[in-house]
Amino acid sequence: MTKKVKYQQPTIELLVVETEEGFSAGSATVVSPNNNQQIFDEWETLPDDNRVINW
Repeated sequence: MTKKVKYQQPTIELLVVETEEGFSAGSATVVSPNNNQQIFDEWETLPDDNRVINW
């Protein structure tokens, strides 16, 4: 005969964290990509990757 364990009902806990608006803005850094200290606001566009990937 096996001993029964007392039932403990599951609980749900919720944690709400409020942050100020610029929380992640302070963690970003901008590094100038060239010697003239110019910052470009365009992304490099590379050709589409059309490889077949076997899973």
